[in-house]
Amino acid sequence: QGGGCLDEVHSQHQRGILATVSPGYPGQTPALVGIVADDVADVHLVLGDSSPTAVPIVNNSIYLPLTSLPEDASIALHVDYRDETTGVVRLMNPRSGRGK
Repeated sequence: QGGGCLDEVHSQHQRGILATVSPGYPGQTPALVGIVADDVADVHLVLGDSSPTAVPIVNNSIYLPLTSLPEDASIALHVDYRDETTGVVRLMNPRSGRGK
């Protein structure tokens, strides 16, 4: 369960990537989901202070089940672009109810 709109205002904050963490229905595993532009080379997920986890890009989309998502963990995507620049996208943790 989840939804989002990509418009000119919001796309300026997340260069080349539109992602969210879907909480799923009660009892389901949360999941990282999103779409990525052609200029995105790699995406890595960082939960709290854990090591980065590579997120596969398939058909300009990303999906990763988050089976052990702590309630207090911050969530960030580290993005590598084909032009060798990088970016960080911070996402809300649906288990905490707060954006971190």
